[in-house]
Amino acid sequence: ANIDGHINNQFSMDENGEYFRIATTTGSSWMTDESMSNNLYVLNNELELVGKVTGFAVEERIYSVRYVESKAYVVTFKQTDPLFVIDLSEPTNPTVKGELKIPGYSSYLHPYDETHIIGIGYNTKDNGTNIITNGLKMVMFDVSDLTKPKELFKVVIADRNTTSELIYNHKALLYSKEKNIIAFPLNTYTRNGNYTRAAIYD
Repeated sequence: ANIDGHINNQFSMDENGEYFRIATTTGSSWMTDESMSNNLYVLNNELELVGKVTGFAVEERIYSVRYVESKAYVVTFKQTDPLFVIDLSEPTNPTVKGELKIPGYSSYLHPYDETHIIGIGYNTKDNGTNIITNGLKMVMFDVSDLTKPKELFKVVIADRNTTSELIYNHKALLYSKEKNIIAFPLNTYTRNGNYTRAAIYD
């Protein structure tokens, strides 16, 4: 099958029953003009296109995607962090149900339960010329109402000199709902050298 656009990573794709779902960005990833937009396609087990929603978040690109059964959560970014909630309960008619705009963006999304999603990524700020990253953050999204996703809380993890392997490698995450912990490595760069530590949250 041929579809338009390119994927962000493996989480852009998902198999659910007899359907394959894939989220893509069209346009050049280094450009931020109206040629860039985002799409979600649904294919059947013969890889025939049966449903799609296209052209959302114009001038932005996808930074993270997570599918949870009949729902897809898509984060795009240019200056703010829109979280899109897409209803896939009718595979032939995927629909954007809700959108939340907050500063920064989530590079990784992790399901907490049926109505909450954890997002880990970067804070951002306007330096007067550009939008720049300003440290790591972790967000809990409340998606109990698909039409009105909410930021339940946000934790600012570290300043702009710190990053985490989790941003690009989901296997760096240690998560246990039974023990109520979430943990991941932090890497800080200073004039006196670099050091690594673990962030562990209850």
